[in-house]
Amino acid sequence: MSARISIGERDETGVLLPQLERAAAARNPVAGSPPDEQGLPADRLADAKDVADYRQRLIALIREQSAVVIEDFKPPVRRGWIGILMQPWRRFWWKQLRYQHEKIAAQHNAVTALIVAALDEQDQRLKELERRAEATREPDGQTDAQP
Repeated sequence: MSARISIGERDETGVLLPQLERAAAARNPVAGSPPDEQGLPADRLADAKDVADYRQRLIALIREQSAVVIEDFKPPVRRGWIGILMQPWRRFWWKQLRYQHEKIAAQHNAVTALIVAALDEQDQRLKELERRAEATREPDGQTDAQP
């Protein structure tokens, strides 16, 4: 996928893209590291060869991205003396609201796990039906069904 930057009706990709890449590399903590060999997760879906391959890639992608990670971290601090004075208040409310956040994230993880399980089951059923349909075909490609 190639990026294209247009301003008005002029293509400014050659001028602006290197500047944007340098700015992004400066902000990226792992700048200069090689990109993932499979690209962005959703890009893997575009490389599917057929419907079955797309379905397998989609289920794998959902499984990889299914869980909301609940890691403990400190709430952000505003700079200056106001930030220092507000920090205890923010920390208190952060702890009070954390329970609700964890509850919602746990529900999200449970629903996503059920969806992945249902997709796996559907995929297994579809494979079984395809196998049975293939077994009923005659050698010349016709089915046993009478017209």
